[in-house]
Amino acid sequence: MCKLNYLVLAILLFLAVSAYGAYRLVPSVHPTIQAAIDAAVNGDTVVIAPGIYTGDGNRDIDFLGKAITVRSIDPNDPDIVAATIIDCNGTEAEPHRGFIFQFPNGERPRSIPCPVLAGLTIRNARAPFNSGISRGGGIYCDGSNPMIQSCILRQNMAIEGTAIYSLRGNPTISKCIITENLPSKDQPFTSCIRVIGSATINQNIISQNSSIIGFPDDFAVSIWGEYSGREHSDSAEVYENTFIDSGIEIGGNLKNLIIANNVFKDLQMRMDKYAISIRNTSGNRVEAIIRGNIFSNFFYNDRGAFGGAIKISGTGDAHNGGIIENNTFKNINGDGIRLSGTGNAVISSTIQNNRFDNCGKGPRPDCAAIRVGGTGGVAIDSSIIGNLFYRCSTAIWIGGISSSHQFGKFENNTIVNNVIGINKGSLVYNLKISGCVLWDNVTDFVNIPISEVTYSDTNDINYAGTNGNISLDPCFVEPGYWDPNGTPDDVNDDFWVDGDYNLLVRSPCIDAGDPRYVPGPNERDLDGNTRVVDGDRDGNTVVDMGAYEYQNTPPVANAGAEQTVYAGIDGFADVTLDGSDSNDADGDELSYKWTWTIDANTYEANSVSPTIELPIGVHTIQLVVNDGYADSAPDDVNVTVVAPLQGRLKITPTTINRKSNQPHIQAIIQMPDGIAMRDIDSSEPLILYPGEIKATKQSFAAGNGISADFNKDAVMAAVPENGDKELKVAGKLKSGRYFYGCDTVKVIK
Repeated sequence: MCKLNYLVLAILLFLAVSAYGAYRLVPSVHPTIQAAIDAAVNGDTVVIAPGIYTGDGNRDIDFLGKAITVRSIDPNDPDIVAATIIDCNGTEAEPHRGFIFQFPNGERPRSIPCPVLAGLTIRNARAPFNSGISRGGGIYCDGSNPMIQSCILRQNMAIEGTAIYSLRGNPTISKCIITENLPSKDQPFTSCIRVIGSATINQNIISQNSSIIGFPDDFAVSIWGEYSGREHSDSAEVYENTFIDSGIEIGGNLKNLIIANNVFKDLQMRMDKYAISIRNTSGNRVEAIIRGNIFSNFFYNDRGAFGGAIKISGTGDAHNGGIIENNTFKNINGDGIRLSGTGNAVISSTIQNNRFDNCGKGPRPDCAAIRVGGTGGVAIDSSIIGNLFYRCSTAIWIGGISSSHQFGKFENNTIVNNVIGINKGSLVYNLKISGCVLWDNVTDFVNIPISEVTYSDTNDINYAGTNGNISLDPCFVEPGYWDPNGTPDDVNDDFWVDGDYNLLVRSPCIDAGDPRYVPGPNERDLDGNTRVVDGDRDGNTVVDMGAYEYQNTPPVANAGAEQTVYAGIDGFADVTLDGSDSNDADGDELSYKWTWTIDANTYEANSVSPTIELPIGVHTIQLVVNDGYADSAPDDVNVTVVAPLQGRLKITPTTINRKSNQPHIQAIIQMPDGIAMRDIDSSEPLILYPGEIKATKQSFAAGNGISADFNKDAVMAAVPENGDKELKVAGKLKSGRYFYGCDTVKVIK
């Protein structure tokens, strides 16, 4: 946009005063951003034209507790945002922040509207040190609830909150790009967003933030509930963000914490680094819902150690937990989920309906897709229900728990194609594994007595036949497998094809779980279906083994496209039906039932593509398919059988003497009106009936006709009796339709 256009826009905005307040224009009316804020009152909007803003008045910008909006001319235009720059030029000797939100008399009352900062780039800010700590490089909040939207925070520095720091407030940070921010004073670990209190953080992209000494950023987001003297009332929502090589740290007291629908990818793990870490000390409590997130491609750097996707831990009498559900963990070279604690901490989590693919591979022997462990009197009162594990080094590792506490539920998981299914440490007692499917693992169980496994399907035949356990092929819809990629002798280029671990109708795991199992309120299986149904229709509703409850999606019949066929001179046509496009979503084998009616009589055929005989007319053929469990809805196909065309036939001689030496009988068919010689398929010989005798010679005749010779002896053999006999001669048009003619001759001896 040229300078003239900016000027025009500035004039229009200056003249515009809405019901929400006046527009304060920078730099056309107010020379600096701070000057515009100083002049503003609640409800005003400070609009900043594109440009680079530096120096006093354009850094350390204080909202002064006002409920105003400060924004670029278009916060929704990425080019405008990138071109509207607050360059703080902060240094260690002369630190400067970008913006400051402070409510003059303490925490901002909720009755006062929130200030808004939108559509700006804030760079090169550096927080000042206070008692050896620096907080809030780009933005500093104290007792305020700002809405920070569509901003870029880049190359800002602090020890806590390199980009944003919030104390005793409830900021909303959304649709921002937070990148390349650094800690001050050569700190090895830091956070980009540091919150003491409540916050909503959504739809941001957070990446490439690192420490000066080369470590990846410790946590992109650090949220600690409750500061000194506050009640347990803080809450936080972190959703729909993209974290690249970074994660979230949670601690303190948080009554409500939701981490949902985020993407965590390409995390370079080091000492005890997890994408989500919930950790607490004595007297603190965090209740979390971690739902619908995707964790992918976590790897170790050359510093080794361990890490993973989610860690929930506590010390002393801390109490951490919540619900971890419907997340996807893929290619995690570390723990997928780790639960741990020391002292008298209580870790009470429900881990349900998650997918773990290629997890638990790391430098520690106890790395696992889910790793549970602790020391002292820690209580891991958690449940692992309805999860899917495949291609993992170890699916579940449980160990180091005091004998004074019992592990929670371990039910209805599907554990396939792993090295180890479930590995139990020496200090775990009364572990109860029920309703699980363990199949095609190198080893299903390690250190787990038969008495602790019930109503499960396992390759290990030692467990079969007791406690409701079986050792039978679970009959998955489509098990995953390694594709040799066209080079069966070279395993290095093989790739994994994901499977479908729902159960086929013939699975022995259907209705084979614990008959006493009672689903929780609104409990669902891994696909979100009702958890307990009567899968085998025997009148008893029993839970299935594994993470998926067999629902039997009814099959779909497809009777094929409508057909038009041509009857022969006998008035019938052979029709091949086609039900091959019928399908079953569960992959069950189908049976076919075709039915149709002729003259009040019902007929039936029972293959996928039967050939049937139909008379002249229009027929409706109905197809119903069955998957061994339920019939499909019927599907109909209409078949039209077209009668042959009748022409005029003349046969010579009209009297045929059996003893004559005449070698041929000649037939001439005059075609009906509308049929030209070019319409006749001359490659098909005419046929004489009875006897289905082919013409030995044929040619077009005058008057829109076709002439043919037939061997007399062959005709006589087909007409054994003397007297008047009707003969028919038929041919075929290029369209496929038949034509024919009839004539009567006398046969004599």
